Amino acid sequence: MASSYRRFLTLCKNWPIDTSKAADKDLAVFIRENIAKTFRHADATRIEEPSKCENIYESLQRISADYHLNKYQLDKPYITASCKATRDECKAVLSKEGSDVIYENDTHILEKVKSKF
Repeated sequence: MASSYRRFLTLCKNWPIDTSKAADKDLAVFIRENIAKTFRHADATRIEEPSKCENIYESLQRISADYHLNKYQLDKPYITASCKATRDECKAVLSKEGSDVIYENDTHILEKVKSKF
């Protein structure tokens, strides 16, 4: 399915790699690796289940285009329900630097996160 391969390549080009995250925690890297595994023979790859492939592509496309973020706009700033941290605070904790801070000492992980807020 040459057209599927090209569509997934276009999706990869439009999906930025988040350099603030470690490669093993970045969704874009994970998607690229799985596309490379699935389409080992590039255009010559034969897809066993074309409908499943199409569903995966459409789902990834919606995520990439922020479809649901735009469809369900919130009046309030983005706040997570469990810790009431803002989107930027969550990004900071999930970044490479945040991971380094969390794992740098032997203290309990929750104590480290609490101390940052």
